[in-house]
Amino acid sequence: MRKVSLQKKNNELFLDIITLQTYDDFDQILKYLQNQYNVKIEKQLDGPDMRISYLSINNKAFKLYNDPYGNTLSCSANEKELMDKITHDYDNKKDE
Repeated sequence: MRKVSLQKKNNELFLDIITLQTYDDFDQILKYLQNQYNVKIEKQLDGPDMRISYLSINNKAFKLYNDPYGNTLSCSANEKELMDKITHDYDNKKDE
């Protein structure tokens, strides 16, 4: 079973994290990204039913957000190579 699903819409990429969909899973995803990709948190917004973290990875802008549909990492379609790597790494990581 896939852990993530990468989609392109318009000029953006969206990585839906299928196995970690809840509000509380958000921190686990953020920690994984920090450990694996040296993510820098630029700004965070926490609300009662939505969380957003604006991130940079190698000076490239990403956004991790949780909404009623789950947790998603998004970025410009120009960052496809890095998003493909994240997709591959996350899909193949061992469950903790």
